[in-house]
Order: sequence, then C-alpha cells, then structure tokens
Amino acid sequence: MPKQVVVYHTPGCSSCSAAMSYLSQQHVKFTSRDISHEPKALDEFKRLKADSTPAIVVDGKVIVGFDQKQLDAALA
Repeated sequence: MPKQVVVYHTPGCSSCSAAMSYLSQQHVKFTSRDISHEPKALDEFKRLKADSTPAIVVDGKVIVGFDQKQLDAALA
C-alpha cells in the first residue's frame, strides 16, 4: 500500500526542492504544501511543531529537513 506523503515547503528553499526532486525521482507520490501561500498549510505546519522547511510527513511520521536516509527508512 502506498504511503501518504506530504511536503511542507517555502519558495526558494533549496532543501525543499531537493526533497521534492528526490521523491519524484523515486516515483513517490506526494502532496506539496506551500506554507507561504496556503494559510491552511501553514496552520498544519505549525501543528507539526516543525521549526524549518521542508517538513515531510510520511504516514504521520514527521521528518524536518531533507535527510535521505531518514526519508528512505520512513518510505520502506
């Protein structure tokens, strides 16, 4: 069963772009949420208690920053 993946990001965030590019290269479907333009996404991001972007949520597990090993483990 595919994992539910959401990436909270901001424009100009190189780590955010890298994370989304990596997910796309791995053929992982994800929802992209721009916290600078979507008030609802910003509220969700704040509830995660993440202190920076990207905040990647994989089936409820929050990963702050682009850590490929952590992301691969969460997707396995």
